[in-house]
Amino acid sequence: MRPGGSRRSQINYSNPMNVDLILSTFNRHHADCILIGGMNFFIVHQPVSTFDVDLWVADTPSNLTLVHQSLSALDAEVSFSPKGDDWQRVSSLNSPDWVRRAAVFCLNSPHGAIDIFREVRGLEEGFDSLKIQCPQRTTSTGVPFRSLSDELMIRCQLALPETERKLDRLRALGHLCSSRM
Repeated sequence: MRPGGSRRSQINYSNPMNVDLILSTFNRHHADCILIGGMNFFIVHQPVSTFDVDLWVADTPSNLTLVHQSLSALDAEVSFSPKGDDWQRVSSLNSPDWVRRAAVFCLNSPHGAIDIFREVRGLEEGFDSLKIQCPQRTTSTGVPFRSLSDELMIRCQLALPETERKLDRLRALGHLCSSRM
């Protein structure tokens, strides 16, 4: 399912998001990924509300297999319909080839919503070229993850149409002076 569609599925959302479990599962399966988006900003800079875990993944056949295994272990569901009306457990899919159908997938899991990015606007050089600029960090409970750098977060925001930019993030990253706003 592409961003903007419905996230209705059969998963019970009574549990709070568990970013540590999501990240540690990807670590355990050795999936090569970088935390991007709101959760990265939340952990690294300031606690702002976010509803999903965005992961930019290395777009190689071997890594997509590890991503598929990670999502299966998290009991994640994916929809291939723009309406989001045909949710399927990732574990029921026979191969990781489904990940190649689109650049971005929005998934549901009992541990929180997860968005998988094979491509990221503003980072056209690609995962392998930019990974070295992304520092290793740990969550407050000690779970390691690779984080999108501040410079790359700014590039992602500036690549968006102005109406979609998160000005609070740009301000917090020192890109905007609050006096300009």
